[in-house]
Amino acid sequence: MNPPRRPLALYLHFEPVQWIVRGYSEPDGYERKAPYELVMNVTKSGGGVGTVFAAHGELNRATYRELCRGLVERGIDTALILRGELLRPISTKDPH
Repeated sequence: MNPPRRPLALYLHFEPVQWIVRGYSEPDGYERKAPYELVMNVTKSGGGVGTVFAAHGELNRATYRELCRGLVERGIDTALILRGELLRPISTKDPH
């Protein structure tokens, strides 16, 4: 007796693990296609770790806290922030 035939293709699941984050001075800036003042890339590596890189613009304290909230909502507890040549880990659960 032959085993059951496998379908030609596997059923795939795509996990969202990469984001482009843009900062606007107005709440509907993205929808209006307004110029952004801050941009960065974020990747989620697994195990609650993510990397923030290729950041351009000014990241003030309030925006930093908002970034940490957004990372936590996406399952990132520890972020590795790449600035120049330095890779600095931060906890997203306690943004001071």
